[in-house]
Amino acid sequence: SSWTSSEWRMWLLTYGPVVLRHKLHRDHYINFMTFQRLYMIVSRRSISKQDCDTISLLAVEFVQSFERIYYGDDDDFVSVCTVQVHYLLHLAQDIKQLGPAGHYAQWPHER
Repeated sequence: SSWTSSEWRMWLLTYGPVVLRHKLHRDHYINFMTFQRLYMIVSRRSISKQDCDTISLLAVEFVQSFERIYYGDDDDFVSVCTVQVHYLLHLAQDIKQLGPAGHYAQWPHER
């Protein structure tokens, strides 16, 4: 009934870009692809300082675009601005402190 993190990963990296390309409004698709690029870098086994800089830039780009698209300063939609979206802004710092996400991610342990 619910997808595992591995299934979500497959959707994000493989199926989503193809399926959503002509289904989403251009701004929404670009936002999705920014998140996909961010995820691809974050999930590497080895992440350089330059990668961390790119992660920071992509996270800010994604979050700002996400808020503009889905929230748009309309109080009726503030609930889309979840803490998980905010946490993306801290990814680069977390990786600097803890190492690449693949070293402590949950998907190898599911089902």
